[in-house]
Amino acid sequence: MKLSPDVIHCNDWQAGMIPFLLKTQYQSDKFYKKIKSVLTIHNLRYQGLFSWEQVSDLLSIGKKYFTPELLEFYNSVNFLKAGIVFADKVTTVSPTYALEITTPFFGEKLDGVLRAINPRALGILNGIDNDLYNPESDKAIAGNFSVNDLSGKAKCKEAVQETMWLNKRNDVPLIAMITRFADHKGLDLVARVIEDILKMDVQLAILGNEDGRYSKLFRSVAERYGGRVSIKTGQSDDLARQLYAGADMFLMPSMFEPCGIAQMLAMRYGTVPIVRETGGLSDSVIPYNRYSNEGIGFSFTNYNAHEMLYTIEKAVQLFHVKELWNELVSRAMSADFSWDASAVKYMEMYEGLGRKL
Repeated sequence: MKLSPDVIHCNDWQAGMIPFLLKTQYQSDKFYKKIKSVLTIHNLRYQGLFSWEQVSDLLSIGKKYFTPELLEFYNSVNFLKAGIVFADKVTTVSPTYALEITTPFFGEKLDGVLRAINPRALGILNGIDNDLYNPESDKAIAGNFSVNDLSGKAKCKEAVQETMWLNKRNDVPLIAMITRFADHKGLDLVARVIEDILKMDVQLAILGNEDGRYSKLFRSVAERYGGRVSIKTGQSDDLARQLYAGADMFLMPSMFEPCGIAQMLAMRYGTVPIVRETGGLSDSVIPYNRYSNEGIGFSFTNYNAHEMLYTIEKAVQLFHVKELWNELVSRAMSADFSWDASAVKYMEMYEGLGRKL
């Protein structure tokens, strides 16, 4: 006896044809007929485009499906579009991104399709593994700490300053960036006002991939501001953890960010995020309100270098008001970004598809 699944949960364009096949080629088979499908979009930019000849030969698909309403996309077959059109439910990795991609700016030419299936769309924020990323037990960092005892974080900061060849000072905010060196990650904003950022008494530690334009730019800045700016390239999970734990602030000024995990990891390690209000950054970072002393980070609305600079300035000012800053750090560390809440929403969605699990 074959086990019949209630739901097949597909991710991104690579699995986008599964909902299509379930609704077309396999509908006459009783085994598949009642199976529901869910498609999760992690990044709409990656869509999986192939020629009709390739796809029709491989999957034996009739020409009737090669239409603008179904599989056709600018004279190609779009696997992600197929999943969006035919899935019983479409999810994204944050509620705000689910709304953003229905607009032309974020929609990657699929915004019209996404508006049409809007009742079937849902945004569920990604989570992090609190056991895997735990400042109380993480062996990669110089000192363990908790929301009730932050003393180990000072050791982590000193260790990062030593590793990154920064001046050992606890009285200045250390701003970290862990990023791919791409324009949409906001590096162009940082480059535009880097001199203004460094007019403040701050340190900047950057970990990124090797990229000609931005790595050269930041290396040049590091040479001119020795002891205050440092850059390392390549992938290092240990160094990333050390930066999350040792920095005071985490800068993430993305043009778009479907969810983002880095800002959640930063907060888990007591590092206050400074983000642009987009996608999952908007959903996870409640901006600081100096009047009510609420919030868990800093954010700015427009993709604008000077608006980012002003937000950094506000964060730096608060850093020097230690009582308020420590309260902010504690709130950030106490925010729950575990998978528990997201898992409940996924179960509710599965059960809402009509077959109780």
